[in-house]
Amino acid sequence: RTEGLMRAKQEWGQTCDAIDEPSAVMDRFTVRRANRAYARRANVPVTEVVGRTCYRLLGRTAPCPGCPLARQARELAGEIDLGDGQRTALPGFVLRDGGVVAHYRDVTAQRALEAKLRDSDRLAVVGQLAAGVAHEINNPLGFVASNLASLEGYVEELAGVANRVDLAGALASA
Repeated sequence: RTEGLMRAKQEWGQTCDAIDEPSAVMDRFTVRRANRAYARRANVPVTEVVGRTCYRLLGRTAPCPGCPLARQARELAGEIDLGDGQRTALPGFVLRDGGVVAHYRDVTAQRALEAKLRDSDRLAVVGQLAAGVAHEINNPLGFVASNLASLEGYVEELAGVANRVDLAGALASA
């Protein structure tokens, strides 16, 4: 039975180490257990992770601003900046004994893509607004241009009538 438990523990450890994103079981900020990806992210051997605080492993003197580990909640959810420009989602859950399973997922590229999408949406809205303004300006301009062509024809007719009147007046006085 003990051998079966040891084998199960070993399998579970190998399973956690196979996950390529940092994961850890923590008591508040102190690491209780961590996978190899967590140790790689902290740039320390996996044997030196346990018992240290997560923020010290990241080279900080205090917890990351906005860290969800600082909140006493039943579920862990939030994002933090690890200080190197990397935006990290920190989902997880609270264990019965008060410990926390934390999973660090890099969302830097996703947030950058979302920002570009928001910018593209804004540009599309500005383009639609410009098209609407151009339409509203072009309609009256088209009306004026059309009527100017008609007015030109009327002015030519009036000029012809005026020339005939002048001619008739010249003939009458001669």
